[in-house]
Amino acid sequence: MLACKYDAPALFLALLWFLAYSLAIGCALIVIAAMQNLFFPGHPLTPPQVPFTEAFVIILAFAVIVVIWRACLCLKSDIRNAIERSGGKLWGSGGRLKGWAGDTSIEATLDRFFLDYWPTPRGRRTDVICGEEIDRHCGGFDPRYMRRLALVRLWTRVQAQGGDDFRICSGGGGQPINPNAVAHIANLDSVFGNEAGDWEMSFDGIAFTLTFRSGSWEGKTFIRKINWAIAFMRGDGFLTLLNDFGKPGDAGRSS
Repeated sequence: MLACKYDAPALFLALLWFLAYSLAIGCALIVIAAMQNLFFPGHPLTPPQVPFTEAFVIILAFAVIVVIWRACLCLKSDIRNAIERSGGKLWGSGGRLKGWAGDTSIEATLDRFFLDYWPTPRGRRTDVICGEEIDRHCGGFDPRYMRRLALVRLWTRVQAQGGDDFRICSGGGGQPINPNAVAHIANLDSVFGNEAGDWEMSFDGIAFTLTFRSGSWEGKTFIRKINWAIAFMRGDGFLTLLNDFGKPGDAGRSS
C-alpha cells in the first residue's frame, strides 16, 4: 500500500509535479491515438500510431514519477493512520476532517496536493494571525507555500483556577510572553516552526487549544507534527505550560 515515507524539498516536489503533469498529458494522447487507430484506422484526422516502445517508456515513467511523488506526500489516509495508531479516530469528507484522540478533539483542513499548486505567479493573500493581518506571497515560483496550506487544531477541556486567558503565536504574536514559558515557546518553535502563523496556542478559561500549519508537501514532517501534538495534548506537558503561564492552583483535565 502506498503511504508517506519521506520528506522532500518543495522544489523537488514541484519538479515531480511538472513531470507528472506533462507525462499525464502524454499518456492521455497515447490512449487517444490508440483508440482512434483502433476504431477509425483510415480516417484523415486519425494521428499515426505511437510506437509501442515509446508508449511503454512514457507510461512507465509516469508510473514511476507518481510512486515517488506519493511517497513524499502526506495525504488524508496518512493523517488518519497516524491518529488511529495513537488510539484515536478521524472522519470526514473532502479536505475537512474531525476526530479525537483520548480527551483531545481534532479538526483538520487539508490542502489539495495537486490542484493547489501551479507554477505561475498568483500574487498575495492575507491571513489573520493572532488578530493581525499578515500579507503572504503565494506565487507558484516559490512552492514552499504548499507546506503550510493545511491547518490542524487540537483542543481539550481543562480546569484552571485564577489567571487570565491568553493567546500566543509563533513569530512573537499575541500577548507578552511570561518569562517562565520561554522554554515552552522554544520547544514549539523547534517542532512547528518560528515564522508568523506556524502555530498558535490559547486558553479561554475552558479549553486549551493548539493550532499549527503544515501541508501535504511536508511529507513525513506533517506526520511528526501530528504525533508530537497529540502526545503533548494527551500528556501533562500543556498542564505544566498553563501553570508556567500564570494559571495558579489546580490545573488539570476536566472530567
